[in-house]
Amino acid sequence: MITVQITLQLETMSIAAAAAARENMTFDQYVEWRLSSVDQGSNPVNFLGSSASDDENPERVARALFDIALEQQAEEHDEDHHVEARPYLIEELYTRHYNGKPWTSWSVGNRIQLGRQFKKLVDAQGKGGKQIEDGRQMRIEFVGHTKQNQTRYRTVRAG
Repeated sequence: MITVQITLQLETMSIAAAAAARENMTFDQYVEWRLSSVDQGSNPVNFLGSSASDDENPERVARALFDIALEQQAEEHDEDHHVEARPYLIEELYTRHYNGKPWTSWSVGNRIQLGRQFKKLVDAQGKGGKQIEDGRQMRIEFVGHTKQNQTRYRTVRAG
């Protein structure tokens, strides 16, 4: 990591700080995220709003992955024939079920933002979960973290 000192107009700094707060990020995280998206060939930095296309918008992709996770058949039987939901990572959902682009095509900042948006959706669920098309009540639960600090979830029946 290196430290960079820059001079900005007060108004520019205020806009960037407000954008970081909207994204629930520190100022440093936000600047790194925006600069890494430029490095990945995205649109120029725009502190007033997102520059990501719909397919690269972390909030929209998180919502799509959340819906996919609710629909998936995540049940497995253990040795005593109890039904147990298999834990998964957001990266696995994205790779298996979303538009065919590799997970690594996203910048680190966008992957972090996607994870945060997904977690917000999980935290906002009601206890009863959501009824899916086949009538089952499903919800997504936080399971824990991997050694690499990736968040693990599982989809379970809520009722």
